[in-house]
Amino acid sequence: MLRELGRRLEAQGEQMAARGQWRDAVDRYLDIIELGVDLPRGGALSPAMVGWAIESLGRQPIWGCLNHLSAVEAQGATHRLEKIIAGRVPHSQALLEDRCVSRAIYREVLKENAWHERVMIWLVDRHETDCTKRWISTDKEPYAIRRRKADSPFLKLMEKIPTWWGLGTDFYESVASHAATNEAISAGLAVTLALHGYRLEHGAYPNRLKELVPSYLQHVPRDPFYPRHELRYRRTGGRYLLYSVGPDGKDDRGKPIFDPAKKGRQRYYPEPNSKGDFVAGVNVR
Repeated sequence: MLRELGRRLEAQGEQMAARGQWRDAVDRYLDIIELGVDLPRGGALSPAMVGWAIESLGRQPIWGCLNHLSAVEAQGATHRLEKIIAGRVPHSQALLEDRCVSRAIYREVLKENAWHERVMIWLVDRHETDCTKRWISTDKEPYAIRRRKADSPFLKLMEKIPTWWGLGTDFYESVASHAATNEAISAGLAVTLALHGYRLEHGAYPNRLKELVPSYLQHVPRDPFYPRHELRYRRTGGRYLLYSVGPDGKDDRGKPIFDPAKKGRQRYYPEPNSKGDFVAGVNVR
């Protein structure tokens, strides 16, 4: 139902853009992003993942509207997007809520199954609890380091159990990667809007992102894939590169993630093992 609401808001935004009402269209798309950010509040992973999908409905069309905004309109959109992002439920909180729900389900299942099934369910519960604790405890560390630290001692044993018994370690890796990707896209969009407003007023892009603060940005966003560092920025003549280091944690100087084995835009979408950087305006979704 909420995803359908997001699509209806998207359609309204498209109608506004077709009439040249760019500011109103961006406001409508920001409504969609806000809807997606608010959805997981107090929920487990499923609402969070639906929320990420809704956010993408609002983000994608803003890139097409960006160059039609005035400096004042870009500033207004930036400040609103920053406020929306600040209200995001941390990924670790959604993981914790999900673990509570799963444990309640397993407790009920344990009452009704044979002893050998109970043993496997107990192992699944231990494995998922261990994975959750490890991902939460490393929440502020670079994604590449989190992956190494999140290996569960139950993993090899769990590989012998059919996947329908529980969630594998790769599931947690994928969810953490998608959470970081979602945050990186929103952060990159906010900075891009700020850069657009700055260029319109100053005639050129800034040499450093800190020049955007506080008039155009409240603060320079941290890199979701490498929280110890801010998003990378490099001005190149009349253009610029804005990027996150991506899942591998290595700065490739703005070389975007690209997988030729995939089709369309999916070639630019990061996976847990992707190499390259997550570049604003290129690796978008």
